[in-house]
Amino acid sequence: TMSLSPSVMNEAVKLIDEESGADKMMNFKEWTSAWEKLQAKFPEVQNIKDSFRNEIWYKCPVSVEHLIKAVKTNIGGKISDQTLGLMEDACKEGAGKDGRIDYSEWYSIWEDIQDKDAFFAAKDDELMNVIWYDVAITRQELVASIQDNWDKSARFKVIG
Repeated sequence: TMSLSPSVMNEAVKLIDEESGADKMMNFKEWTSAWEKLQAKFPEVQNIKDSFRNEIWYKCPVSVEHLIKAVKTNIGGKISDQTLGLMEDACKEGAGKDGRIDYSEWYSIWEDIQDKDAFFAAKDDELMNVIWYDVAITRQELVASIQDNWDKSARFKVIG
């Protein structure tokens, strides 16, 4: 099995800190860059499929605030304030008690809003994913997702 060694984890944290910059937030592009540097340094990480890198991202719960920000960035000019309000309400409802949204919750929110609004009804899942990849997450959230998901699923992700 491929358990997460302390040296890989320490380096991952260091790279995430470097990539996240002054705001300590990361987008998917920055995470990909950190992952590639991690792969370059550790042969055992080189053999892990990119789908696992994506999975760590997908499984990271995000704040409603950051998700709405990504919605505004990607489609803010294309939707009415009313539609944006509808999306904000749906995200707040979908977040549940912890106030955070994971990818499966975001998928449900997206499907729900497609039933209620013509703009979203006309869009496919690609836009839903574009928005998700654009959400900024904190370095702590990303590190927690690596720790939560590595031992559970990295061993199934080895190329071979």
